[in-house]
Amino acid sequence: MDYRNTTAPLSIELLREKFNNKDLFFIVDYSNSAFTDVQFVTYLGNLGIACDVEVNPADSYEKRSGLLKAYLETRITTNLPSLVETLALCLLQVKNLSFEGLPESIILTNDEIARFVEENRLMMEKFCLIVDSCVLYLLATSEKFVQAFGHPMALYENIDDAHFVGNNFVHLFKHTAFVEKFFANPAGKYFYFTKQFEDYMFGVELNLFNHFMVPENPLPILFSILGDDKDALAGTQAELEAIEEYVAELKAI
Repeated sequence: MDYRNTTAPLSIELLREKFNNKDLFFIVDYSNSAFTDVQFVTYLGNLGIACDVEVNPADSYEKRSGLLKAYLETRITTNLPSLVETLALCLLQVKNLSFEGLPESIILTNDEIARFVEENRLMMEKFCLIVDSCVLYLLATSEKFVQAFGHPMALYENIDDAHFVGNNFVHLFKHTAFVEKFFANPAGKYFYFTKQFEDYMFGVELNLFNHFMVPENPLPILFSILGDDKDALAGTQAELEAIEEYVAELKAI
């Protein structure tokens, strides 16, 4: 990876270099950029570059939290790892789970994360709900499960709202430590999010599958018996019993 430090907007020289060097990764200094909040996130998303954000910890909480909130609310899908990792810690805060062992390239302190969660409690709970409910998306990708029990869309209450949360929760599944901690604490209720689970709304011709079925996400492996096995019509009896037990546990929560 070839790193470049810059601000937003990028210089003409860097934009030219970007088109000639596909290995470029930009570290964008938010504190000294001309753009802020929604304008900053929109610019980077539309530019479509591999990048992350660098934030001066001396900046005010309002400036840093404003950037995070703009990132969480946008429908533009763009992977900014420092902001994704900060979101991850916010969701663990909602579930009262430990941050230990998770990346530290975040833009808020632990105390500020607790403050941000309280200030944006409804939004954070909605993010938790949709991330937890991605278990149903995993079930929906299993031909064996659907054949044996029906499609999760028919089994669980649907939420048909493309604006339920911003799009960038999909990048959480690239963070293995977060996924392991988050899903170790089951949700109280699950919903089938028809727009997010069915539509191509996470980039050009990209749907949730492209972001969920990634090597870093341990869920497809942990629930490998629910995998997309095109050759099996119903699976073995042991597999179906295991699936049935898993569904019973979901419904009992």
